Amino acid sequence: KFFLKGVYLVNLLIFLSVMCYVSIKQIGADYQCPSYTVGIGKGDEVWEEAYVHYPDGKILTLPLVFSNFNGHYKLDKSRTSEQRPIYVEQTKSDRTPFDTEAPKYVDPIKPAEFRYCGGRWMLVHDYIKKSTYDTSDKCGPWLLRSQPYPGYDLGGAAGGWQIWEGKIVPTDVSLITNARYILCYANQQTYFLSTS
Repeated sequence: KFFLKGVYLVNLLIFLSVMCYVSIKQIGADYQCPSYTVGIGKGDEVWEEAYVHYPDGKILTLPLVFSNFNGHYKLDKSRTSEQRPIYVEQTKSDRTPFDTEAPKYVDPIKPAEFRYCGGRWMLVHDYIKKSTYDTSDKCGPWLLRSQPYPGYDLGGAAGGWQIWEGKIVPTDVSLITNARYILCYANQQTYFLSTS
């Protein structure tokens, strides 16, 4: 009788230990796709009057071509948004991080980010706002957003994306993982992807 209770207790402790280990690794984004190549729309999406707020206080109204945000986005393991990873835009030429520290006479390049907020994945850029005095909610002024999606993986937010062109417009987004072999989640199913 004591032997069976002991076996049960050992099994319970092993199960709880493995569950704690996996949960800690999940919080650290160890089971997320490390990077994505993103394609937004058909290439003709333009927001004619985007408000660009520079760090020095200068505000310009410029056309924003969304295909400029196509490219490589890499997982930033040091930050999360609502317990989900943040993916940061990389340079187009060599897929390395942008140089955000620049001399005083040059504006530093601020990369765009995919982050999760308010139940959706969103593409945001800290310099681009929807008006001169943007009072967006806690998520900030999104440029692109998914349909409501409770999942933890950006790749699972397939279909139903919306883009801001002065109004909300539906668009297509392609998300391709850049991992050689990795388990990624899409549409509530697990897919084993190979990009070789």
